[in-house]
Amino acid sequence: MLNIIIFTLSLVIFAGLFLFLIVHSISARKYKWLLIVVPLALASSSFTIISIDAVRGWPSSQLPNRFVLLDYRATSDTIWVWAIPEGFNIPRTYSMPYSSSSHEQLEAAKKSKSKGSMVLMEKESLREGSDFSIGDKQQFKLKQHEITLPEKE
Repeated sequence: MLNIIIFTLSLVIFAGLFLFLIVHSISARKYKWLLIVVPLALASSSFTIISIDAVRGWPSSQLPNRFVLLDYRATSDTIWVWAIPEGFNIPRTYSMPYSSSSHEQLEAAKKSKSKGSMVLMEKESLREGSDFSIGDKQQFKLKQHEITLPEKE
C-alpha cells in the first residue's frame, strides 16, 4: 500500500514539475525548452500508462515453474489460477488459455487439495507436438506433488 502512495505522489510531483517548466517556458518566451520538455512529458506519461497494469495487479500470463495451487476457475476460453509462486509468500493470479488437459490436471490437484493436502504444481517440459501449450512456444504439462503437513501436537 505504501508503494502505491509513493508511486502516486511521485507522479503528481513529476507532472507538476513538467507543468511548471512548460508554463515558465511559454511565459519567458523560451521556446527551445519546449522542444525538450514536451517530448519528455509525453514519454513519461506514455511509460506511466503502459506500466500502470503492474501496479493495478492484473493477472500474469506467465505461469511460474513451481507454485502452490490455491484455487482455479475455468471459463470457455481462459483458466484463472490463484497460486503462490515458489520463493514468495504472497498469492498471485495467473491466466492461461483454456485447454482440456490443463483443466483436468488442475481439477485433479483441486481434489487432492480438498482432502487436506497442500498441492505443489510444477511445469514439466514436453516435446514438440504436445496437446498442452500456453502462448506461442511454451509447451509443458503440470505435474502435481502433494505436501503433507506434520500433525499438530
